Amino acid sequence: MLDKDNDSVISEKDLKSVLQSLQQDTSSASLKQYFSLLNPPVDFPSFMTYITSMKSQLSSHEDIIGAFTSFDEGDNGYVDFEELKKELMTSGPKRMSEADVESVLGRFVEKTGKNKGKVAYNKFLDAMVGS
Repeated sequence: MLDKDNDSVISEKDLKSVLQSLQQDTSSASLKQYFSLLNPPVDFPSFMTYITSMKSQLSSHEDIIGAFTSFDEGDNGYVDFEELKKELMTSGPKRMSEADVESVLGRFVEKTGKNKGKVAYNKFLDAMVGS
């Protein structure tokens, strides 16, 4: 999803795309600053470590929870995976492919029980940015 050309390196173009989707500064100076802190070439694990360390500069945990709760019809911490996938693939300026949605959220889909086919979004968020 982040490594658009699948070369196992997060390039300036890849970083710019991610920052644009997060509505962050993508000026040349900003990109240069990110890369000066990351010491290129930047592999995916290094990039994720860096991004999660910057989580306070991104949307707050509460803002992200708010986005998920708009899909949480039962107000129980779960959202229907297929509905969420459809929205991520068809809405907004940065649409995700089905493979991207499956890759990012697929492991958080409940396989059994009363919440089968639903995503426990608190588990997802904790895995991505911590609580």
